[in-house]
Amino acid sequence: MITGSKTMWTESKDILEKIRETIIDNNKKDMAIAVDNIFYHYTNSSGLLGIFESNKLWATHFRFLNDSSEFEYGMEIVFDVLNEYLDSKLIAEEEKKRIIEVFKLQGSLFNHNNAYIACFCTDGDLLSQWRGYAGGSGYSIGFDGKLLTNNIFFDELKDKTNIRWDFGRVRYGDEAKQFVKNLIPDCVNIITDYLIEFPEGLSRTRSGKSVIEVIPSLQSLKWLFYYVPFFSKHEGFREEMEWRLVGTPTGIPQTRYRAASIGMIPYVEFDFSDGFFTIHPARYFPDEYLDENNMPKKRRETPFSKDEYREMYDNLWKMGPEQGKVNYIKRIIIGPSSNFEQQKYAVNDLIKQLTHRSIYKDMLSRRIDCSINNLTEDLSKIPDGLNSGDLKPEYMNSIRVEENYAYFCMSERYIDLPNICQSIIPYNA
Repeated sequence: MITGSKTMWTESKDILEKIRETIIDNNKKDMAIAVDNIFYHYTNSSGLLGIFESNKLWATHFRFLNDSSEFEYGMEIVFDVLNEYLDSKLIAEEEKKRIIEVFKLQGSLFNHNNAYIACFCTDGDLLSQWRGYAGGSGYSIGFDGKLLTNNIFFDELKDKTNIRWDFGRVRYGDEAKQFVKNLIPDCVNIITDYLIEFPEGLSRTRSGKSVIEVIPSLQSLKWLFYYVPFFSKHEGFREEMEWRLVGTPTGIPQTRYRAASIGMIPYVEFDFSDGFFTIHPARYFPDEYLDENNMPKKRRETPFSKDEYREMYDNLWKMGPEQGKVNYIKRIIIGPSSNFEQQKYAVNDLIKQLTHRSIYKDMLSRRIDCSINNLTEDLSKIPDGLNSGDLKPEYMNSIRVEENYAYFCMSERYIDLPNICQSIIPYNA
């Protein structure tokens, strides 16, 4: 280990800022395109059910995707561009060799990357995607670009899950190569600066061979070996017009596993915490029960009556097309080899049922919330995670009665929701 002032060497802030600005400028251009776009995630019937019922999208560890070797393509581009750049400069062969050694050493850290990826296309009707991801039929779910470009949402999700999420466009062939060309000169400048300070790295092989073994982790190359492999593909895949949601752990991630024909596959969940199918309470709660923010009051002195329940459902029933809300999803395309009318009915019905469930759960939770006032003298003793053991038996009986009535209201009237059901279309439509 090296001691003394040399351990204080750091990468040039000016060069790092230049590299960062190059990446940010490219990202800003992509996000300007993305915000008003629809991004399609191809899946089969099991996947669609899982996504809709859990309000979560699975991001798979990148080494377990259909073709994990595609990430090697980005690495190849880096070293192709690096060699071209070094050959164009008047640099001694020994120095070239040492610069390449540093790049290889930093690039090897990519093998220890722990990233998770969910894939999207801007085209929701591609035969190659139907075959590859939806079993020849299936569905493509069109997500709203406004969500996938919302940094505030991503920051909140990071705080909950210990995972940092990046959404970006995949670059193909020459475009990917040009992106690397824009970064390589500044990365080489940082390596050259480092090698002036530490000509032999932090350690070398015991045999004395001219091979650098250990260097500090360099932020400049971490960026390079993150954005290029994860957001680059061969020209032959251009028709996919792919975008990727990449999650990298900032702490210990909540990794889950699913069984597959190849064995276990690790994944993490991208949580759409608000749910896909909801209607804002202000649309159906009576005005006198809304606060100044147009949200239902947190507590009531008396529980909802049957008439009040009926009024809420009357309000739902009367909603116009512009008043409903389906979060995050803009369209569903039903793939080939499916009976479109049957599948449209099934998806339509599923969405309505999930919306009913969401509204019912919201109403019942507010009923419980307000009724505690009548059952306890000291609200400070009520824990946040309320369970049935905290409630008196007679209260639980009243809750069961109210559950039955609320369910009757939902069965009695089928809400004609102004939602995605109007945007379910067949493939090649």
